[in-house]
Amino acid sequence: MGGPYETGYWTLTQNKSQCTLATRRAQMAGALADVIPYLCNISSAHFPSAPLSTASFSLFVANEYLPGEKHSICDHTDAQDWYPSPPIFASITFFPDGPPEDPNQTFRFQVFDEGDDLWKDMYLPDRSVCMMRADIRHRVLPPLSKYTAMSARRINLTYRNLICPIEDPLGYLIGFSNHYRYYGIPSHVIVPKGFDVAAISDVVDRLTMLNDDFEVITDSRTGADRVAEKKKLRTIIRDRYNLSNPSMLSKSNIVLELLEEVIK
Repeated sequence: MGGPYETGYWTLTQNKSQCTLATRRAQMAGALADVIPYLCNISSAHFPSAPLSTASFSLFVANEYLPGEKHSICDHTDAQDWYPSPPIFASITFFPDGPPEDPNQTFRFQVFDEGDDLWKDMYLPDRSVCMMRADIRHRVLPPLSKYTAMSARRINLTYRNLICPIEDPLGYLIGFSNHYRYYGIPSHVIVPKGFDVAAISDVVDRLTMLNDDFEVITDSRTGADRVAEKKKLRTIIRDRYNLSNPSMLSKSNIVLELLEEVIK
């Protein structure tokens, strides 16, 4: 299941793109991994044009919605360039304390209907699977105020369909890295030779709060050397692979270490 990578790489911050944040993967619990073949079967039946591979649904995002809170997710799509086309995801819902007596007594999952320009409620029952295209606008809102006191705790797992790591290692590793930079535990940051570490001390302090063993590692190459190496590796990857989206290579958040892993 999944790809050959153990670590994801991304820019440390928007204005420190010369520094690489490394985040290690986490092992998916057995029971949660066991559902993946069923998700692949659902995809094959209802989204036959969506490509499947060993990386399909190999990671997920977990959200918990608590009674009395105003938890929400803003209007968005999940159709980033590094997902295979058509992009799909699978959403599994649980009500661990028991389902609500009324569908209104929980946090509201909504999709935007482009046909009539209206948001539509989609009640997701306990232990249900909702598979949909990721390029559809969707959001989550708190229960209506009159149902707040009776709202039920809800847990949602959103499994992502990733690109095959053999056919397109760049697309896979970008999707993998983007996921873990948000949801993983950071392990270290790599900075160029001669870089003033004091310039990132505030970020490092915050990351150390997540991992006491977080490290700052200085590369043997200068910033200019790293830029030159990135340019060389981009050319090699572009020539070697039929990339799903070659424009991803030029994105500023694609760091040297990620390209080096793709080459390996």
